[in-house]
Parts: sequence; structure tokens; C-alpha cells
Amino acid sequence: MPEKIPKTIGLVPNPTKPKALEMIPGVIKSLQRLGINQIVNLQINKNTGKLVPIVELADNQPETGGQRIGFKDADFKVEDLALIIVFGGDGTYLSVARAIAGKDIPLMGVNLGRLGFLTEIQTWEITSALREIIQGNYSVKERIMVQAQVYRQQEMIHSATGLNDVIVANTGLARMVELEIFIDDEFLNSYPADGLIVATPTGSTAYSLSAGGPIVNPFTKTLIITPICPHTLYSRSLVISKDEVVRVVIKSDHGQCGITIDGQFGWSLKQSDEIVIQAASQVVKSVQMPGHTPYKILRDKMRGDRV
Repeated sequence: MPEKIPKTIGLVPNPTKPKALEMIPGVIKSLQRLGINQIVNLQINKNTGKLVPIVELADNQPETGGQRIGFKDADFKVEDLALIIVFGGDGTYLSVARAIAGKDIPLMGVNLGRLGFLTEIQTWEITSALREIIQGNYSVKERIMVQAQVYRQQEMIHSATGLNDVIVANTGLARMVELEIFIDDEFLNSYPADGLIVATPTGSTAYSLSAGGPIVNPFTKTLIITPICPHTLYSRSLVISKDEVVRVVIKSDHGQCGITIDGQFGWSLKQSDEIVIQAASQVVKSVQMPGHTPYKILRDKMRGDRV
């Protein structure tokens, strides 16, 4: 069982969701009643992708209960956080996960989105979840991440890490791309398709699932390769070891192809570009509350075939 939370807790609301912002004062008061007074409100800096304090709230602001909440930029260090709580949907969780990749900071999500495979705590559970967290009644599970490096004429021009997936796909209207796939430099196949997904187990319930890929326990150590609408009669998803390296070569010459990471950012690709995709060295540490197993979450989310 993890130790009781002794240090600073970071709160990251999705600024586009009014309900997320409205919840923060109540969560601060709940944490203070539980003896936690070092609390910082955070946001993702859109230019750097890093976590930064939103504001330093004054001592006399009523919503803080008279406590000093937050840090000046010069004082704040992500490493000082004992826990980060995300208020939003899975997209917000993904952004924060990339910002703290490789750091020993557990991440918990409160679901204000639609499905919420990552943000597993529901709004009505937040008070009890905070109590369990402070008492140390939770576990921390590791989720592997995926790294993509783009090479053009043997020079690396882009590199990024994601939690869900790397997608190489057409960006034009109703045009397929031709992709050659290698695993550890061994030729696997050539796909005329809308694209290709290389997903982590966490990302197996995202785009990969919609494209016909398998659902994989998010805490396993594998990668899932799934073609998107391949123009073949025999194409299937493939689950590989996290130690294997995928190489994708762009064969199409129509100039309408791109790569995206976690569905949130990416770059254009050209013919003969090579994308090297593998499990990243960093992991994300995810809080799992008692009773919130991956299978219970899957059962709840998929009830009624609602994907």
C-alpha cells in the first residue's frame, strides 16, 4: 500500500469545462479538512507543454479557506508534487500525462468528459476518493508510453512521446496511403489503407478500438498495431512486445499524409519518410482506487454497446 500523501497536491482543471473550474474550491476545502494545505492549481502551458501554476491566490480569498494556495513560478517545481488530480476528460489526462512523463508523481482523473477510460473517478465519488487517497488506500499502476521519431533523408526531424497512440494516416479527402511496416527491421507487410495506429495498452480503447483493434489491459507491456480501413481481405491487428521496434515507411507520393500523437498534435509527412515507433523509456503512474479495476471500468463504459 502506498504511503499517505504528505506533500503538495496539484489540481489541473480543464479550462474549457466550466464544471471543472467550479469544482476546484470545493475540492480545496475537502483537502484542507483532511489536513492538506499545500495545494496548487495548475494548467498546461500551450507553448511548452509543461505544467505551470495558474495563479497565486491571496491569503484572504474566501475560497481558499484562509490558506495560501499556489506558488510563484520561481518557487514551483513539479517534482514537489505528491499527487496530481485532473478534472476533465481523457484528453486533459493525456496532456498532463505527457507533461509529467517519467516523473514519480501519481496521476488521478476525475471524469467530466464522455467515456472517461482514463479519468475513472466520477464527480460524485470525489469526496470519498480524496479520503481514501489521504489515508493511503489506493494503488499505483504503471502505464507504458509510446515514442515516435520521424526521419527524413536519414535525419531525425521530429520526436514525441504519447500515452495513447501514434497514428500515421492520410490527410487528404478519400485518398489511401501506401505504408510499409517493419518490426525490428524485418518486413511485416505493405498496407494500402487510410492509415496505421500503433497504440499502447492504454490507447487500445481509443482510436485503435474503433478501427477493430483488441482491448488490452492498460497495465500490460505491449504495443498494438492496427491498420485503418486497409484495402485487403486479410489484414488484422497485431500485438507485439514492448521491446520490439516498429518502422513505418511512407511509399505514397501524393503528399497528403501526416502523423499525430494522442490525437492532439502532429506533423506532415512526405514520401520516403520513416517513422520509428517503440515503447518509451518513460512511464505514467496512474492511481487506481479500490474496486476501480480495468474490467469494471470497461464493463461500465461499454454497457449498452455505447462506445
